[in-house]
Amino acid sequence: MERREFMELDGKVYISDEGELVIEYQTNAEKEGELETEFAQIAKLYAETVMEGEYEPVTLSLIVGKVQGIVPEPALRAYVESDINQEAYLKTIEVTDVERNTPSN
Repeated sequence: MERREFMELDGKVYISDEGELVIEYQTNAEKEGELETEFAQIAKLYAETVMEGEYEPVTLSLIVGKVQGIVPEPALRAYVESDINQEAYLKTIEVTDVERNTPSN
């Protein structure tokens, strides 16, 4: 599979106890809109990876400081199966405060 890069990642990637794919990273985004755009770019890349690699969709959690973007598995699955379009898929990204503790290593 071809590797795609769109930003240099200063952070970590892991699978949570709940089975979510978690990407915890630092960003230079200063405004809420910039962060939402960044989350959307990552969500698109994740969806493409799932579709091309025939992977099972799981919830994606993006953590930047105290902010979390959640891409719900049902929305990803619906997009991958062409039940919803990209615009509808990206509207499902939930931006909230970080709700749980994350691994420290």
